[in-house]
Amino acid sequence: MWCKNIRRLTSSRLTCTGVVKVSRCQCLVCGNCTQARVIHSCEEKHYGGERSRTHNNARNTSKSYLKTIAGLGTSIAAYTLWMRSKLVYAEEQSSEQSSLEKPSSENTESTSKTETNQSSSETQEDVEEEINWSQVADVPSYVPYLLIGGGVASLEAFKAIKTKEPNAKVLMVGDEDYIPYDRTSLSKEYLVKRFWMNEDNKEMERKDTENMDWITMSKGLYMEAKKLPYSDRGGLGILKGRKVLSLDVTNKTVTLDNGSTIRFDKCLIATGGKPKNDTVLSVAEDEVKNRTTLFRNYDDLNRLNESIKKCQSVAVIGGGFLGSELSIDLLYKGVNTNLQVYQIFPEKGNMAKVLPDYLSEWITNKMKRVGVDVITETRLEAAQFEDGKVSLKLSNGKVITVDHVVVAVGIQPNTDLADSAQLELDDKYGGFRVNTELQARSDIWAAGDCACFYDAKLGRRRVEHQDHAMITGRLAGFNMAGEKNAYTHQSMFWSTIPGVNEYEAVGLSDSRLQTFSVFRKKYPSEDDSKKDVEPSEDSNKSTKDSLQSKQESTKNNSDKDLSMCSLEDDYNYGIIFYLRNNEVVGIVLWNLLGYSSVSDRLNIARQVIASGVKDQDLTEVAKLFNIYAK
Repeated sequence: MWCKNIRRLTSSRLTCTGVVKVSRCQCLVCGNCTQARVIHSCEEKHYGGERSRTHNNARNTSKSYLKTIAGLGTSIAAYTLWMRSKLVYAEEQSSEQSSLEKPSSENTESTSKTETNQSSSETQEDVEEEINWSQVADVPSYVPYLLIGGGVASLEAFKAIKTKEPNAKVLMVGDEDYIPYDRTSLSKEYLVKRFWMNEDNKEMERKDTENMDWITMSKGLYMEAKKLPYSDRGGLGILKGRKVLSLDVTNKTVTLDNGSTIRFDKCLIATGGKPKNDTVLSVAEDEVKNRTTLFRNYDDLNRLNESIKKCQSVAVIGGGFLGSELSIDLLYKGVNTNLQVYQIFPEKGNMAKVLPDYLSEWITNKMKRVGVDVITETRLEAAQFEDGKVSLKLSNGKVITVDHVVVAVGIQPNTDLADSAQLELDDKYGGFRVNTELQARSDIWAAGDCACFYDAKLGRRRVEHQDHAMITGRLAGFNMAGEKNAYTHQSMFWSTIPGVNEYEAVGLSDSRLQTFSVFRKKYPSEDDSKKDVEPSEDSNKSTKDSLQSKQESTKNNSDKDLSMCSLEDDYNYGIIFYLRNNEVVGIVLWNLLGYSSVSDRLNIARQVIASGVKDQDLTEVAKLFNIYAK
């Protein structure tokens, strides 16, 4: 069959002088098919005499040899294609028959073809198999993108860079021995619901602390740092348990605590913050320090859990949202052992730096009801170790003895690299001073807790919350990859105190600002369908005075007996507006987290702040949030 096909292919050709006519001659390969013996009819007519015939004969003879060789090559190529098609057809027939006879058997040829289609992955794996990783340095000498800090800000920056440059190579250096994790879970839902307590209020078995799947945020996204330079597809290399000691901005290098040096093209500083210690406890004797936990990271959680097992009493220093959350968590932890929990702070009430006075005191009263011994307007004056316990002398003259002390008095931004990098620090707020694009110097950015940034709407700020770290890390990552975006998206933070309250906040939530609150009121005699909104304008009013003003205002418009109204009914659900120069700059959503019908309340709050609501009736603005929705 292949000879017939060759005959068709070689029967005629076009040349520059005319049509090539073919006469038969024996094929040198098979002896059956024909090869070309060329006669140019147009040339025979044109040339005459012996000279022309001789000349033509010579030319024809040489061309005949060339055509013979060309035809031979064509015949061999056609024969090869024909045999290959027969082999492929035979393999397909054999494969179909094999699959019918043995449907459960493995198809070796099919597997081989699949692996061939994944040639790029196979090549990468082959390269890695050929490398003796024991001989490769743990620290790469050069990376295009360097992220200093192992938290969520660095993780979000990597995601943004990867979005812009799919094959980007990014190295993250963190001083913790873990990949990035959700730090908020350490003091919020995980402690109570998973780590220490269950829904029946009984102590749980301690979860294996080596398994961090419950808070891991970068699972499957990273590789060993030393493999990063060999990855054709780029990716995230994580160098754990290493600290950057110095940053040379001019030469674009960093030096690690093991002496290694890394060159980079662009760098993000996301070093977060370090927990503050109480002044008295920081200079106390070693026995006191050994019984003190500065709560900040995953290791602190594990140490505290082990310590509390042997305790009958514990003191929490700090009245912010972290100290308040931990106080309730520890109370639930020791419910079966009657653990005594003290909470000590200098403010008038819990979270007094965020909430107006009446709400702060309202939460303090609820904390006391559930069992926490809250000691307000008190400072620690002395601490010493006596009879196996820590003796704490307070500024109110009292002395309490506890088995353990937990410090939650805030953090200070980690700016250790400022001197070596010659970066500017903010005198008022602390942290690396960056512009609205989060840039500190050329090719150097900062994000998260350690960055003092310029907010075009609210002015220069520094924020210490996870959502802010995620937003600024993402923004810095995009800008590192070539964009020039300014900070415009207001981050949020939230606090959850089981059995007491929960809230979300956007913008500036500073209790020193003027506030205007709108709460949903419900009386015992009312149905759920009969509710009204009671607005209240407050400026550091006491709880008692605030309630009196509400009651008097309502009595003039209602025949209902307000003597049955409780504190919980007044302040269970509502909105708190924070104003500066009569303009809304912050909003707190009070106990509205579980209301699903208005799931976009945070974005509504952001829009209210961005639009510059000023000198308006905030009772009407509050209707945007529908605090009666369930």
